[in-house]
Amino acid sequence: MKINLFDMKNGRLVPGKHLERMNSFINIKDRLSDDDEWEGIFLWAHYMTYPYPEENPYSNTDMLDRSEKIVDELGISEPVDFDEDCQKLKNRLEELYSTPVTRAYKGLAALSDKMSKHLETTDIKDGKDGNVVQLTGYASKYKAIRDSFKLAEKDLEDESKAKHLGRGNTRLAYDQD
Repeated sequence: MKINLFDMKNGRLVPGKHLERMNSFINIKDRLSDDDEWEGIFLWAHYMTYPYPEENPYSNTDMLDRSEKIVDELGISEPVDFDEDCQKLKNRLEELYSTPVTRAYKGLAALSDKMSKHLETTDIKDGKDGNVVQLTGYASKYKAIRDSFKLAEKDLEDESKAKHLGRGNTRLAYDQD
């Protein structure tokens, strides 16, 4: 089940009631007096961890360079990757956002990504010590892996939409005044 740790207010991402009670968030907010500074750190943590693509443009970005891209785009000067409170907040958000569906999606996405990169970059070698059998084995399993990934992607989308439904499955207003 998807949880809501943030809200939208006047078109801006703001900490939700649960996030505002977390020590790692409180420590960051208390340390940084300027609202823009701690909002940038919060957005960084959100974009690093929030698994639902419709609300996180970085959700499909490679984790190895995601932080650098987010820091660059948000103009954050605080060294978030090495700051203990920022890491605690990021780790806590990852833990809280984690569901069986998000874990299955991430695992299948990683498998698809690794397999496609391997197929793309591996030179074909035949003969006794070649890799033709291995590569054709990957190719033959591609459909099953893709179908599993598509199913996990659909489940992730369904899980994401579930939080926005009210009584009678009507859509809720996302942005608060």
